Amino acid sequence: AQHHLVSGSCDANEVRKLARKRQDVADAPLWIDATPGVSIPSLRNQVRTMVRTQGLRMVIVDYLQLMQAPKAESRQVAV
Repeated sequence: AQHHLVSGSCDANEVRKLARKRQDVADAPLWIDATPGVSIPSLRNQVRTMVRTQGLRMVIVDYLQLMQAPKAESRQVAV
């Protein structure tokens, strides 16, 4: 569990599980788009395309405040 990892109290079984998962993450494909000011509809279209063509299964958006919301929508509604 996460609290074991943070506190340094992992048992040998947990350490083995973490080591196996670390390799899964290291082997996973990673795509980074650092386009400044990307719009939410543009990101949505990119994600849909990658789901269809690359089998994308997860999206992480860092610094959501920098994204551009459509003019007709508030940022909260757009997200």
